[in-house]
Amino acid sequence: MVSHECGVIYIDVPFSGGKSFEEFYIKKHNQLFAKNKEDIKKYTAKCIREFFDYDIFAIVKNPYHRAVDMWLSAQSKYKKTNVKKQTIGEYYENLLNDWDCAEGDELVFQTTYLKSKNGYYLETKDINFECSNIFYYEELIDSNLDKINDFLSSNNMPNLSFFIDTSSNENWREYYDTQSIEIINYIFDEDFDYCGYRKI
Repeated sequence: MVSHECGVIYIDVPFSGGKSFEEFYIKKHNQLFAKNKEDIKKYTAKCIREFFDYDIFAIVKNPYHRAVDMWLSAQSKYKKTNVKKQTIGEYYENLLNDWDCAEGDELVFQTTYLKSKNGYYLETKDINFECSNIFYYEELIDSNLDKINDFLSSNNMPNLSFFIDTSSNENWREYYDTQSIEIINYIFDEDFDYCGYRKI
């Protein structure tokens, strides 16, 4: 999402709280954001390349919690496929090795959306950037809104009044065992490091 009026680009990182932010902020202040009918990845990349002087921000989530959300989303569609339900460890091991997966299953990294790599960003070339304004889902869900509101205010944007995620799985820790933790630590190593989350 881009606000030309305020000179701001919001990057929606999948499974990191973007739906809640869209519901409680973007829709409420939709007059600030440009309408878009393009593919969201291509549009985001184009905006970052064209409006390089805009302030860019994103919301990130604890990789363990986010991995559970992605796994549960995938399991919900397996009833329509020949793929059996899998534990979280089995699911990510299969994805990593391209074993027993359904169409559309893929590893989605937060860093893919937060920075370019070798001059490419979301498959668009000639982009070099890193998102320096990162806000934490865990702080927002706990109503710690000062940091994001300082950023919004500095760009002459309205404050975020509240942040609720009705789809959040607060019991995500219960899905893990030692093996699955090791798998998530390995797969999402860069997400942990770049986003500033500690591994278990």
